[in-house]
Amino acid sequence: MAQFFPTNHPLLSIKHGGCYFVYKQENILYIKASGSYSLFTMTDKRTVTATFNLSEIRGKLSEDIFIRVHRSVILNINHVTKFVGNVIFVNDEYFPVGRKFRKPLLQRLNLLGNSNRLFVRE
Repeated sequence: MAQFFPTNHPLLSIKHGGCYFVYKQENILYIKASGSYSLFTMTDKRTVTATFNLSEIRGKLSEDIFIRVHRSVILNINHVTKFVGNVIFVNDEYFPVGRKFRKPLLQRLNLLGNSNRLFVRE
């Protein structure tokens, strides 16, 4: 019988080839859908490919640090550096924010300031 870890587990094991590679969730910057694959971009700039869709992957990720911002993108909220209008940044990479994902994102960003819709983490 398969054993599943709770979504707050600090590790994520991804099958590649005939084995599983274990990654710390905190080291995942973002995950992008690419056809029937998902591409994980890590803090060390490596890209890991998995043959799972984002919905399957989302169920294994920590709800405390990951948020879906678009139908094709999940971000590690701890690596967000800027938010302007409907675009969110992780370092120099930027991603569109889907209409249905905007309200949960705004709640998670814990915005402080006026209505100029800008969030920057130095």
